[in-house]
Amino acid sequence: LIKRSGMSSKRKAGIESSRTTVRFSNLKYTAMYETVYEGSYVAWLEEMRGVQTQGEHIVEAKSNLLDAFKLSLEYFHV
Repeated sequence: LIKRSGMSSKRKAGIESSRTTVRFSNLKYTAMYETVYEGSYVAWLEEMRGVQTQGEHIVEAKSNLLDAFKLSLEYFHV
């Protein structure tokens, strides 16, 4: 997956990225999505280090991110 610190050269080049808010219980998380050169997407949660994934399409990336989030909750026994 791509490095996410600061503005990437891909963002500078105008490659699409987006942000959505995800709610779990009373907590809110920021889901980030960014296209990569091949047209697929990378996705991560800003507030949860290590919760990141990718997908061929945005719908797949969102689904994979939800799965990664659920797995992290199981891992930390939340």
